[in-house]
Amino acid sequence: MLLTDDKDFGELVVLESRPHRGVVLLRLAGMRPVDRADLVGRLFAGGHQPFVDAFTVVHVDGRVRTRRVAASRRE
Repeated sequence: MLLTDDKDFGELVVLESRPHRGVVLLRLAGMRPVDRADLVGRLFAGGHQPFVDAFTVVHVDGRVRTRRVAASRRE
């Protein structure tokens, strides 16, 4: 699982269909580090999001989008 704020990983996963086990892209520009940590902590503690084998985008307004990865695209 990769937790990142680098949008290049989104291109690799979505546009180029590169294999991965899970990527969480943080689009939290402008948020204080303590607020970012709190949001990410709550996200993972909630256990509601399927992060494994998915590409997930977390937005500064709290929206979370997840795209599942087909088994044939995994490494």
